[in-house]
Amino acid sequence: MLRYLFFSLLSLSCSIAQASTPSQASPPVHSCRTPLRNLSSFAVLPIFALSNPTHAHLYEQTYQILKTELGKIGEIQELKMNNLAGLTLAGAFLAINIENITIPGSNNISITKTSLAIETMTTIKKSDVDYLAHIWERNLFTEDDSDKTIIASIQKLVQQFTACYQTCNTQEPKKPTFYLYKS
Repeated sequence: MLRYLFFSLLSLSCSIAQASTPSQASPPVHSCRTPLRNLSSFAVLPIFALSNPTHAHLYEQTYQILKTELGKIGEIQELKMNNLAGLTLAGAFLAINIENITIPGSNNISITKTSLAIETMTTIKKSDVDYLAHIWERNLFTEDDSDKTIIASIQKLVQQFTACYQTCNTQEPKKPTFYLYKS
């Protein structure tokens, strides 16, 4: 069931997020217009390798980036994949996903999409149904799928998240908790 949850979190690719390239500046953050406000705990799922075995060797580097960058703004609690405590305590899920995109009719163009997404349980008012909602995402698209480019993309995305989170939570005295899962 835990594996199904992780796969579900990573496979949700329905997004209306902003796209950028590693060389572009981050867009300005408006605290009143982001759902990151007042979120205080995250289950961090750097398990993209399960859905994309071609990038499995990048797992450890991704884990270290998450641990370092998220540790700058909050408390890190490292957990094993079989420990469900972080999933029950977290108010949101943070997941990294890497996927190769093919363009129909084009044999020579290969694009790699690297994403950092935040999802949380929410209640739909009209139906009173709880739903795991995709509330925030940043993507980087590159034509280069080298390890160096993917790691640089992950670093940039995590930095964008931390900057956005800090900007919209400046009045919060308590630092967030990140339950960082390691396989």
